[in-house]
Amino acid sequence: MRRITAALTLAVASLALAQQASVVGTWNGKVELKVPDEMKAQMKQAPPMPSLKLVFDKAGTYVATQKMPNENTEHKTEGTWRASGNKVVLTPKKRDGKAVSGEGAKERTYILAKDGKTMTMDLTSQMAKNAGGQAPKGMKVTVILKKA
Repeated sequence: MRRITAALTLAVASLALAQQASVVGTWNGKVELKVPDEMKAQMKQAPPMPSLKLVFDKAGTYVATQKMPNENTEHKTEGTWRASGNKVVLTPKKRDGKAVSGEGAKERTYILAKDGKTMTMDLTSQMAKNAGGQAPKGMKVTVILKKA
């Protein structure tokens, strides 16, 4: 019985390490915005969505770079990350070299696809909250990352 328990413990630990190892590396992404038909004309006037690059290391830290297409600016966020099952949780510590607090310091959770090549995060409720209300029906904001 002890051998079976030890083998199961080892298998679970190996799976957790494999899941974490699959996150380590560079991920490129984008923000995808889906809006209801009645908002499509209005959204054509909105600025393009930023491009994203996240680099996760084995030590449990990450650097995220967000580039705004219409501006010649880049924002850098640094923090820690942890993986548990198919969830990858990021905890921001600095943005553009300055410590973050409040809303900026909240954990962000990505869902890792079974193949380990894609991560997604739904930002719909956060975007609505930032805009001071509720998201319009049919609107969806998703961050999609692909492993480089």
